[in-house]
Amino acid sequence: MSYLALDRASIDVSIHPFTGFSSPHYTYGTPTSIGAGVTRPDSTSFTLAAGRSYVLIGSINFQNGSSSGNWIEIDNRFTVDSVEDGTLSKIRLARNGYLLDRNPTYRKEAVVFIPSSAISTSVTIKLKQAATGTDGTFSPTYSATTEPAAIIIMSVAD
Repeated sequence: MSYLALDRASIDVSIHPFTGFSSPHYTYGTPTSIGAGVTRPDSTSFTLAAGRSYVLIGSINFQNGSSSGNWIEIDNRFTVDSVEDGTLSKIRLARNGYLLDRNPTYRKEAVVFIPSSAISTSVTIKLKQAATGTDGTFSPTYSATTEPAAIIIMSVAD
């Protein structure tokens, strides 16, 4: 019996921690290693260079905030060169700060895949609050401390 070595993809991963909200976009800190092919023109933007494929996962966490309502629902989505793309994140938060179940169940994280074939020179990515709904007035408190909140960027060279 013999075994052949398999070619393995070299995946680069960087984690950009959540720092706040600048309507309608979320802001992120810049880690020591920002990732292969990634530049940060400002705290809300990620510029991805050609020659790599990318997967971005964005999670946001909310805590209880000021409210005259019982719940708030927040949709988050990535934009690629200002066009909404990827899977929608839908979070429903109760006045007491607990996440409420949804039917159908949506992801808490927004996800987008950018194949290298879709990037001629570079693309700019942002995570934005796409929509909100509430049964009253509800202003959530954003938090980076209750659970990890970040954008994770994974990339593979062509």
